[in-house]
Amino acid sequence: MAAKRKEEKDEVLASGKSSKSDALFDRVVGHIEDIVMSEEFDRIHTDFLERHCHNFDDVEENKLIYTQIFKEYTETMEKCLTDELVRKMPGFKMSERSEER
Repeated sequence: MAAKRKEEKDEVLASGKSSKSDALFDRVVGHIEDIVMSEEFDRIHTDFLERHCHNFDDVEENKLIYTQIFKEYTETMEKCLTDELVRKMPGFKMSERSEER
């Protein structure tokens, strides 16, 4: 009996029906995948790492500069993602997406 209920549940999950919100989310994630695999994203990422790699040592203690580097990295990569998402999806606003989930 439990096996039959599981099969019914599996069928419902595989029905292909999704809400507008789910479809939009899937579209955004698809674009993000394309962006992070692009040469431009890789170039921005590599340039950032090359500019800051001299600040890192193989020691246990974290340096204060790590916080500043992390903040700059986050801002740089988020800007790249957001700019590209807006280009691919005119009117896209990251702030609206982050409030939905």
